[in-house]
Amino acid sequence: MNTWWQRQLGSWFGLEEIAEIRDIDFFFAASWTHANPYILGGCGVAILAMVILLYRLQRLSFQSWRSWILTGTRCLLVGFLIFLFAEPTLRMTTVIDPRPWLWVLLDGSDSMNLPLQEVTDANPEAETTTVLTRRDAVVEKISNGPKSLLEEWETSYRLRFFRFGGADELRSYEPETEETPLKEWHSFWTCESDVTALGEALQELETRPGLTQVAGVVVISDFNQNSGVDPQQVVEQPLQDSPSGRKLPLFTVGIGPASATDLAIELKVDPVLKKAEKAEIEVLVRQEGLQGKNASLRLSLQAIEDPLEEETGLDDETSTETILPSVPLPSDAPQMLVEQVVALDASEKSISIPFIPEQTGTFRLLAELEQHPQETVTRNNLAQREVRIRDDFLHVMFVAQEPTWEWRFVKEVFHRDRLVGQRGFRTYLRSADREVRQQNPMFLPALTPNRSNFFTNDVIILGDLRVAKMSARFGEMTKEFVESFGGGLILLAGPNAGWGELVDTPLEDLLPILPDKESRLKDGPPFPLRLSFHGLKTSFMQLGSGEEENQQAWENMGPLPWYQPVRQLHPLAISLAEHPADRCEDGTTPQPLIAMRRVGRGTVVTFAFDEMWRLRRLYGEKYYRQFWGQLLYYLGQRRDLGQQKRFVFQVDRDPPSYRTGEIVTLTLEGYDENFHALQQEMLPNAEGLAAEHWKPEALRLGEPESFSLPWRRPGLFEARFLVEEPGNHRFRVKDPITEEWSAITMTVERRSLERREPVRNQQLQYTLAQMTGGRAYELRELDRLLSDLPQNTPPETLIVVRPLWNSSMALSLGMFLMLSEWLLRKRGDLP
Repeated sequence: MNTWWQRQLGSWFGLEEIAEIRDIDFFFAASWTHANPYILGGCGVAILAMVILLYRLQRLSFQSWRSWILTGTRCLLVGFLIFLFAEPTLRMTTVIDPRPWLWVLLDGSDSMNLPLQEVTDANPEAETTTVLTRRDAVVEKISNGPKSLLEEWETSYRLRFFRFGGADELRSYEPETEETPLKEWHSFWTCESDVTALGEALQELETRPGLTQVAGVVVISDFNQNSGVDPQQVVEQPLQDSPSGRKLPLFTVGIGPASATDLAIELKVDPVLKKAEKAEIEVLVRQEGLQGKNASLRLSLQAIEDPLEEETGLDDETSTETILPSVPLPSDAPQMLVEQVVALDASEKSISIPFIPEQTGTFRLLAELEQHPQETVTRNNLAQREVRIRDDFLHVMFVAQEPTWEWRFVKEVFHRDRLVGQRGFRTYLRSADREVRQQNPMFLPALTPNRSNFFTNDVIILGDLRVAKMSARFGEMTKEFVESFGGGLILLAGPNAGWGELVDTPLEDLLPILPDKESRLKDGPPFPLRLSFHGLKTSFMQLGSGEEENQQAWENMGPLPWYQPVRQLHPLAISLAEHPADRCEDGTTPQPLIAMRRVGRGTVVTFAFDEMWRLRRLYGEKYYRQFWGQLLYYLGQRRDLGQQKRFVFQVDRDPPSYRTGEIVTLTLEGYDENFHALQQEMLPNAEGLAAEHWKPEALRLGEPESFSLPWRRPGLFEARFLVEEPGNHRFRVKDPITEEWSAITMTVERRSLERREPVRNQQLQYTLAQMTGGRAYELRELDRLLSDLPQNTPPETLIVVRPLWNSSMALSLGMFLMLSEWLLRKRGDLP
């Protein structure tokens, strides 16, 4: 029973709803009182003696009652001061049973600004009407009505509101501590965040004090978690202050439709295409709520013009095949390439469109789906990618001791192929006649030409050539070619030169295998090559048009008679094909027959044999050309080719698409004509390279902003920009060697990540409620929340310490004693 004096004592301690006072303890907090328990009594006796002595010196007679009262008052006053210096403190152990807390966690992301569509209760068959945003609908539901939900909640609970968005964006609002009244809680709820980091918000809530007094957390969101920690990982752990495993119950309120009518499109295409070479454009169409209907797809191409260069269009040649041809492009509008109707017979559908570009340049490829009348979000109906179409060819250098079968077939196939061609294929044969190497342009006269020619190569194929025939300069340049310039290196082990010869050479650092210096060619019973897990997933290892044909093509090679074994696979490498029985030094790893490793910026692929020509068996060049073409393209075509590697200008994102307010990092790697890194003293301007920024308005008016791209270290120039204006931005940098401009175009959009997904993540909403012992609601069901919430929380034991020396009671008593002593002295005519 809570007695009157308990209530008064609790009020003095600042506590409400005290259920029980278990203990009250009085002590002195001053450290000097702890040394000897009798020191305070000794001080009292000394004070009494001093006061009597003082009054005796003043010839005060102690025979009258006034004298004794004055003496006692003075003793009390001085003793009271010493009492205060001892810091008297009261400690009370009490059990309280306050009203529980109700925390309301509000989604502060931009998705709450989307319109909310609801079916009217009167006519569920009626079309949906958009009246309010998601945020406004929640505010109206909680705050409006004769007796609002907010008032009902406040009656039974203490309320605290939180708003979350991205990482470190959790903000709280407690109406009783704010100047604004409780009914203005929605003024605190702004929805401006670009992401939803619900997991981090829950993680931070669990670190707040007083969790045992929280009846539950009402989470109002669309639950489209797209940043930070997974909320399910957060809630599956018990609270830190709850050894019994108690979790913070979440009562989740879903905002937004659980399913919606929506179309989305995604565009996939290689960023670099080759002129007159067939390419595949993959369009991925996703739909919700439109099963069995049709959608109109439009694919178009738009030239991206350099403001200071002449217009670049596409030739008006067309292909005789049933392949999408390129067509002339006007400079002011995209040119339609294909328009077709897509049957929406699946939630996700991939459409492959063949395309043969016939003109070089930089273009924007746009894929668009026509808006459906019931769509809420249409930003995902458009996808675009920037592509570069060029007429460059791969520069391939094949080094071998003598013309093996592999050398012959690779030369025959790619010497006449557009991917490499006569201008791109060069070879060094150690056994070739000196006069042939001097007169035939296909042959290199020396293994190590000057740096300018050597680093123009894109792929180097090193065949069966003994290391003794290679110069140290070749090894060092090859290592630099791979690590610094991103070149591709293919090593073919032959019967003459094994992996052991590469030990203690610069090439050893590049290998995806660990060679054994004593290893020798291993022949014996023929064996079939077996694709590894990684081999089945790697693009250039896929032959034919499907898994069955791929398996058939590799089996067509037949058994291999020999291979060069290794000690072990390199820890940073992957095996693409392996021996079916033989193992490495560890006894468990299969011997790698084809292995791959990323080294620096380049890629190295090794073959433990030079028998890939066996792919020609029965099928001629079909699979053989496909394999080598895919491998060379993989190693070289995805980056700048030839002399373009000398001056590479790029941004930090591919495709170069940004949102307003983001930071763009421009990077340029520059080398001189001999591929030596550009030094600061080599520049016309010591500050950096001459550059221009063409903003969207500048592209229309022809007025760029000039700036210098700063030199950071040898060969590297870098700058960062904040982009705030939506549209197409173009950056250009001038090559100090050739005086030519290199340019890159990027797209800046004013869009929010939150607006890409109109549908609520209902699965996450219900999972969080179930895992924490809460409930999940639709917005219209929010009235039931109060009846489902826990009405009581466990009583809480508090130990409250209250200093008495600085209380108002101590001040009043001290003033009373001083005033009494002064009046008595005046009445006794004492000074």
